[in-house]
Amino acid sequence: MEGTFWNTLSKDLHLYTAYLDKQRDSLVRIVSYISCNNPSCTKRLRPLRCTYKTATGSLGTFAAYVELMEKHITRFPLQPAKVVCPFPTYLATQVRSKNLFVGVLKASKGGKPKFWIRVMQTPKLSKAKCCAVCVKPVFGRLATLHRVAEFIANYRVVGARHFFLYDAAMTEALKTLLARFQSAGIDVTVIDFKLPFNNTLVHRWGQMAALYDCMMRAVAKAEWFLPWI
Repeated sequence: MEGTFWNTLSKDLHLYTAYLDKQRDSLVRIVSYISCNNPSCTKRLRPLRCTYKTATGSLGTFAAYVELMEKHITRFPLQPAKVVCPFPTYLATQVRSKNLFVGVLKASKGGKPKFWIRVMQTPKLSKAKCCAVCVKPVFGRLATLHRVAEFIANYRVVGARHFFLYDAAMTEALKTLLARFQSAGIDVTVIDFKLPFNNTLVHRWGQMAALYDCMMRAVAKAEWFLPWI
């Protein structure tokens, strides 16, 4: 299982993974949940700042902003969002290490970040056409052994070769089954997705945030990805 996990900056802002897309716009986007249900309420979280560091020291601090993800469902108290941080081109030429980290600060408080998140750099698009499958957070009836085994087998028949599963509440038996698939050469990635707040505060335990995270991971595997929701 990959060592990613949610962090809480405040009761209004929870942060997960960070991605740098230098091929498109040189911005770092941090997968998040915020206490908000309309575009204008993101202003309540301002001003935010992002600061970067590597093993050799600090790389500077920059003003950040928050974007709600598309297709959010407004009846839930917490909404999927992205904290967007500038990453100037002069920094991109300096950073060749994979050990790049980002921290988020509330500008009014200053000081050091409460925690650091490793920045994953979006790789070049894979030449493989088909297909990576992004599975929504796994819990409840979805987590049964026969259902997951049948699901992976059926998608492999139609050409899918890469599977990303988000562990919201997997049983040990299911984790063992997925480990056996991995040892048999099936490309299955299991990602920790346990939320730091009450699961009922978000849609289907964080479905939209997980699918966005998966989309960023999947580009290294295949040109097409299939969200299973």
